[in-house]
Amino acid sequence: MTLLHVLDFQLQSQARRTGRTGFTLHVLHIELPHDGDRKMVVKLYEDIKARYPGHSYSSIRLFDDLNQPSNGTTTKMSNGPDIQEEATSNGGHKSYAKLLSSLPSVTSRTDVLHILRMRRTVDFACSNNCEGILWGDSTTRLAEKVLAETAKGRGFSLPWQIADGDSPFGVPFYYPMRDLLKKELVSYTSMITPPVDVLVALDSTTNVAAPVASKDGSIDFLMKQYFESVEEQYPSIVANVVRTTGKLEMKDFSSGRQCALCNMLLANNPTFVNGNSGHDSVTDGPTLELCYGCATAVPPESRHLIPPGLK
Repeated sequence: MTLLHVLDFQLQSQARRTGRTGFTLHVLHIELPHDGDRKMVVKLYEDIKARYPGHSYSSIRLFDDLNQPSNGTTTKMSNGPDIQEEATSNGGHKSYAKLLSSLPSVTSRTDVLHILRMRRTVDFACSNNCEGILWGDSTTRLAEKVLAETAKGRGFSLPWQIADGDSPFGVPFYYPMRDLLKKELVSYTSMITPPVDVLVALDSTTNVAAPVASKDGSIDFLMKQYFESVEEQYPSIVANVVRTTGKLEMKDFSSGRQCALCNMLLANNPTFVNGNSGHDSVTDGPTLELCYGCATAVPPESRHLIPPGLK
């Protein structure tokens, strides 16, 4: 939300000074299956469109089939550009719901949900000829991602998950808010005139003190709790985690083989076929290959549920 406000302000400033803008925005909202009160989410989305009407907006559901043409319809806002509302594919919903319900832990389900959200965003950006994807991750969020992805065996993906530049998916990733802490962004939303804090859906679950050993807590949730507490007293630690990780270079995976779930390019190294490295490949039959992180998240008995569109 803060990122949208800043970019909207920049575009308006460019238009006033030069009569034109240097770029256009296509704002994407992905409805997750656990979004809670859908009416509240829809109202929040509509309020955001009304506050920033000069951009294109699309609202899609996470469980729409990936890599499939959209069967949605387009409507027109009276004071803005076309708004695309994509219909939900019942087949895709059932396939992904069955996959998620088969996963053995909260960490696995959270991990797969994040992967599908990223894949959905990338596919949407590519199909709409976007020149790049702007993620609104703060320094705090990026630090959470560093430790969480490393713990889940996907540390090899950190160079493109936390730094600006090319990604393995054919569209660049950018993180304009990467130098700002979450608490700074939250404070900024209330300082704007008029304030936009009412348009921000804060995650209240991080205020709940869940025990570290709780079976209901995912790795992502624990990292979120940890860094949001650390940034209060030691913000430099949070920033150092991101800056240090930003020095990593992306490995050149030239084999062309991709993970069937996260779509990350796989290393072509025969010494890693047994799953002992974070950038190996785990083979499950002749057509399905998973990186180490995805192979850990999706056990062998659940891999046949990965929808065909992802294989």
